[in-house]
Parts: sequence; structure tokens; C-alpha cells
Amino acid sequence: AKQIADKFKLSLIDLRLSQCDPTDLQGFPFVNKETGLAEFVPMDLFPLENTPIPKGCNGFLLFLDELPSASLAVQAAAYKLVLDKKVGSHTLHPKTAIICAGNKMTDGAIVNKMGTAMQSRILHLELMADVEGWIEWASKNDIDHRVTSYVHSRPENLHNFDPKHNDCTFTCPRTWEFASDVIKAYGKEDLKEIQPILA
Repeated sequence: AKQIADKFKLSLIDLRLSQCDPTDLQGFPFVNKETGLAEFVPMDLFPLENTPIPKGCNGFLLFLDELPSASLAVQAAAYKLVLDKKVGSHTLHPKTAIICAGNKMTDGAIVNKMGTAMQSRILHLELMADVEGWIEWASKNDIDHRVTSYVHSRPENLHNFDPKHNDCTFTCPRTWEFASDVIKAYGKEDLKEIQPILA
């Protein structure tokens, strides 16, 4: 999401739906003293029609992460946001793009089944780890050369994931970045102590 936002010069808004309440997407109720009617006030993180676009940006990218991990009530509250680009009765800024992300139920992550109403509101793309793409990214993001060299020589280990595994973790682009951070933290000291990371 960050790479997409940077590429198209969009202001990134990262919202983790698993941590949200339905009210966060509908707005908080209050009584309008002039009309005596209840209205909803949207959270300030949403770019509305009159929200100024930050300097140097072309618009906004609203990233709804952990969508399948959200409660069913939050997923239902997101219907209007995803399809109509509205928070309650308030319309998002016309230059707002929305993308969602999340794990699949087969991944063994904490997820809820996505209802058919949400399924039909989004375009589904399954992302796969790609060695060439990851090494290109790693070279631009200061990943230690020993990690990239290893992944280049053992590409099958870039993303070695079995949802039924019994180990503490598994190799994937995220954990290789962690390994790089550990290696760099040791500097030029003896690396024998961290050899198991690259085993």
C-alpha cells in the first residue's frame, strides 16, 4: 500500500479494521441542537469532500487492512464505505482510492469468513511472493546483502509457509527483513551466533 501511495503521490491512511468498532465507520452519534435530530460525526481520519489534499499529493489512499480479521459487525459497517465511499451520510473526497487486505481462512490466521455481500463489493487479487520482485525491493530498502544473496541462491526459501507448521515462525518476506535487522545490529562482530537464522 505504501509503495502504491508513493508511486501515485497519494496520502496514505492506514486503518486496521480488526481494531475498529462499527461506530468508527458509521460515525459517532450526537444530537443537533438546532434540529433536535440525531446525526453522525465521522472520524477525522477519513478524507471527506472538503478535506484539503496535502501538499505534494494527488489525493488519498485509504488502506483497509485486516478486513477478514474484523468482526462481522465491522465488516457489515464497511459495506457503505467500500462500495459507496461514504462514512454515514458523509461522502469521501472524490480523489480517494480504497484498497483492502487480509489473510485467507486457509492461512491459519485469526480471520472470520467474509460474507457474500462484502465479497461482491471488492475485486479480489491474490498476491504471491516473487523472488525477483522481493530482491529488487530489498536492494532499495537496505536489506543486508547476506540475506539477499541467500534468498537469491535459495529462492524456494523466500516464502516457505505451511499453515500447519509447528515451528515458532517461518520464512517469508517479512521475517527475512527481521533477519536482516538482526544481522545489521551485530555489525562486524562474529556472526556465528546468528547462523541458525540463515540455516
